[in-house]
Amino acid sequence: KEYGNIQEGENEDDQDDDEDCNEHDEERHLQRKVCLDKNGNLHYQDDGNDNVNFVGNSPKRRLNNRYYNRVTRGRIFATHADLDGKSIRPCKMTFAIIVGLAIVIGVGFGIANMTHKTIPVVHGKSKNSEYDDDGLAGVSPGFDDDDVSNIDVERLESIKNHLLSLDISPPNSFEDTRSAQYAALIWLTRDDPRQLDPESRYLGQRYGLAVLWFSTTETGYEWHVPEEYVNKVGVPKNQDGGGGSRKLNEPSTWTNHDGWLSELGICGWEGVKCYPHDDFGLDHDGNMDGDVSRLEMRKNNMKGLLPMEVYTSLPYLSYLDFSDNGFAGTIAPEIGRLVDLEHFNLTSNSIGGSLPPDIGDMPKLKVFHMSKNLLGESIPKTIGELTKLRDLDLSVNMIKGTVPYELGKCTQLSSLRLGWNQLFGNLPHEFEQLNALITIDLSHNTLGGPIPVEIGGITYLQSLRLGNNRFSNTIPTEFGNLIHLDDLMLNDNKFTGPLPIELGNLVGLNHLDLSNNQLDSYFPPQWTGMVSLQTLDISHNSIKGEIPRSIVEMNNLRELNLSGNDFIGIVPTELGRLFKLEYIYLQDNEFNGGVPKELGELTKLKKLVLHNNHLSGYVPDKVCKLANDLYLTQFSVDCAGETALIFCNCCVCHSHESLVHIGGEP
Repeated sequence: KEYGNIQEGENEDDQDDDEDCNEHDEERHLQRKVCLDKNGNLHYQDDGNDNVNFVGNSPKRRLNNRYYNRVTRGRIFATHADLDGKSIRPCKMTFAIIVGLAIVIGVGFGIANMTHKTIPVVHGKSKNSEYDDDGLAGVSPGFDDDDVSNIDVERLESIKNHLLSLDISPPNSFEDTRSAQYAALIWLTRDDPRQLDPESRYLGQRYGLAVLWFSTTETGYEWHVPEEYVNKVGVPKNQDGGGGSRKLNEPSTWTNHDGWLSELGICGWEGVKCYPHDDFGLDHDGNMDGDVSRLEMRKNNMKGLLPMEVYTSLPYLSYLDFSDNGFAGTIAPEIGRLVDLEHFNLTSNSIGGSLPPDIGDMPKLKVFHMSKNLLGESIPKTIGELTKLRDLDLSVNMIKGTVPYELGKCTQLSSLRLGWNQLFGNLPHEFEQLNALITIDLSHNTLGGPIPVEIGGITYLQSLRLGNNRFSNTIPTEFGNLIHLDDLMLNDNKFTGPLPIELGNLVGLNHLDLSNNQLDSYFPPQWTGMVSLQTLDISHNSIKGEIPRSIVEMNNLRELNLSGNDFIGIVPTELGRLFKLEYIYLQDNEFNGGVPKELGELTKLKKLVLHNNHLSGYVPDKVCKLANDLYLTQFSVDCAGETALIFCNCCVCHSHESLVHIGGEP
């Protein structure tokens, strides 16, 4: 049916004098009054019932029924409709004249557009709405519920076919009128101010970004996901086995979104950069389209599923940073289509599932960050195909399995972070091929066995963190060759044997933690060569003997933790010359003698823990002054009980307890 548009009528004094305008169609499906009040609002009546319902079951009647029910909600803009050859006439002579003109104009346009068909589309059904019975209307997230307009079917089909030819979205995603893909399609067809040609080379990229927008900016709508799309991105299915859905408890709007879905070219949308301007630091003309090369939207309050269209619609993408947002779902296999991608960062989201083997299809990838997500399963062996990979961070997930030996093929890898996962098994000997490594963090897993001595040959290694695992055997003496090490963390394992004297070669080492193992023998005097050391923790082992006086050479120490061992002898006075010390933990040993007054020189000292030893005498006033006047907040000795041998009026007093030291147990 053709609907002509006429202007809203002017107010008249006799507006309230309604005329009876009953029109009866041949089957008597419509019997109503059409009246215009003085405010320009159209009123319909049907025997006293304002809600007119057309009977009959033909699609034409259902469509008419739906349109009449909706038009009664707003001001009148169309007052003529041809219904089965009959007319509904306005009640005023003035409007009759206008209607006649509208008919003439409508017929003219109708002839001109006989081959240019249109269909009505209604958008914006809220999450509490149901489909119309006739199935002709649907929902697109973000569209207004009262938006009733015609859409160019020919343009829609051309755009849809073009997108399908590019294989950007699954075909079924366009069939669900509540999907983000459908919303993006309608926007491109009708509402996009730019109105790109359906064959434009930039249409697919503009569509993909629109899908990203509609997927993550919903404000109370339920986003229904077709089943085919469910299988792609991993959203949970409904109980009936059909498509999944996502509901937001709170409105979701991006923090920064200037220019999005505006008349600007996609290169003018905030967070989007295009080739080649990003390579040369140039500003792109926001009025121009281009090939998207960078998406940078950190901490942007983006919540919802990460649509696969990010991978399938942006073939020239080289940099993607969506870290610190609220993305869910999984990484779709289509990520492998980003053959130009170099930087991928989804840190701090809620991405689950497993990494698809297709990540091996990105030959230019250099940075892959997905820490602090919900990834599970194992690391795919195809990781070894990323021969240009330099930085891999999968820490703080739930990844299982072993460390793939194929990582040995990533010879340009400089940073490997797999800590805080559920990895098990031995480390592969192929690590010896990773000569470019600077950082290795495999802490907080259940890895075991001996540490490959080949790690000692990674010349430029600066940080080695293997704590909180189940590594056993001795600490490789080859670690003494890692002269560039800043951090060596081997705590909470099952290492046995002596403290390697070769570690004394690490003159640049800042932090050494060997606590909670089963190490024995003595404190090596050679260790005092670690003159840069700031933190030394060898607590809860079975180290015996005295603290060497040469410890005074470690004059950068800020924390010294020797607790839970079998040290004997006196507390060396030389500790009083380590003026940077802030924390001293010597409890649970076998020290004797008194508390050295030289400790009173440590004006930065915050904690001095000496209980469960055999110390005696009076605590010097100079040491107590640290507690009374300076920063010492915790000072404990064995000054309680009838058998106390030491007296202190500024300490936390403990009763001496006989301890049995078991290496590896705190």
